[in-house]
Amino acid sequence: MTQKQLAERLFVDQTSVSYWETGKTKPDFDKQIELAKLFNVSLDFLLGLPDKKNSPAPDRASEDDLQKLRDLVKSLSPEQQEELYRYGKYLASQQHEE
Repeated sequence: MTQKQLAERLFVDQTSVSYWETGKTKPDFDKQIELAKLFNVSLDFLLGLPDKKNSPAPDRASEDDLQKLRDLVKSLSPEQQEELYRYGKYLASQQHEE
């Protein structure tokens, strides 16, 4: 998309878009929201912050998440638990190959 096309979609002049791109100015909050929607990104991403929506999961699960997993495993039959274990090992091996 060209600066002119973007300017027309946001109802601003092309100079404003140019200034945003070069960092001379920043779009106001309403325009930031419009940009995020238009490009399907978060405001965090636009502002150069970690994009929580698209960030990888943390290295460690929370204690609450671990308890949920424990409860789920307990509700499975021994055969299902074994299958889940094998699948977990498979997933872990795929992560190291990426």
